[in-house]
Amino acid sequence: MTEELARPSRFAFSVRDLINIGIFLVLYLITSAANALAALGPQWIYLALVVSAPLGGIVFELFLTRVNHPGMIFVFGIIFGGAISMIHGWQTIILVVICSVLAELMVWVGRYRSRRLNLLSYPVFQLWSMGPLLPIMWNAEAYKQMLITEREKTAAYADAVVEFSTNPLYMSLIVGGIVVFAFLGAWFGQVILKKHFEKAGIA
Repeated sequence: MTEELARPSRFAFSVRDLINIGIFLVLYLITSAANALAALGPQWIYLALVVSAPLGGIVFELFLTRVNHPGMIFVFGIIFGGAISMIHGWQTIILVVICSVLAELMVWVGRYRSRRLNLLSYPVFQLWSMGPLLPIMWNAEAYKQMLITEREKTAAYADAVVEFSTNPLYMSLIVGGIVVFAFLGAWFGQVILKKHFEKAGIA
């Protein structure tokens, strides 16, 4: 798209827009299945988010080929945030909304067709992964009790989760890992688009 073309500005959603959001939302949720690694132990809760980051990058980059006006990424994020907040706590949706808005702004600046900004928008969006940390920051003791009473975890498990979540070095490594692996996933997604989907006329 040339620089002279105006940025897409319409906010009206077509049926096709909503279908695309729904399809890619389901695919993105499927890539999050890697989070099941969290069952291996407390230390895997956040490591699982790092592992799932590159998988979602492929889906997200393909989704961006269907985004042609403001609001689609935001709506995608709101629905996704509502779904995962039922698992990770209502505070999680706060970070999902922030990351969705930032990602939306980035692709808007690039007129929704800038490969570079589309590539960078995914690591920003994927930082929602730190959302599960918010309930712990909000009230660590209440979070531990929730793990014990509602999810039937042991007290030792709950203590370990809070310990990992409040360790600055560990969490810095996790954030860095999410950004790096999300970037690699988005890059790989663009490579796939260029080599396969565009030739097939899908993207």
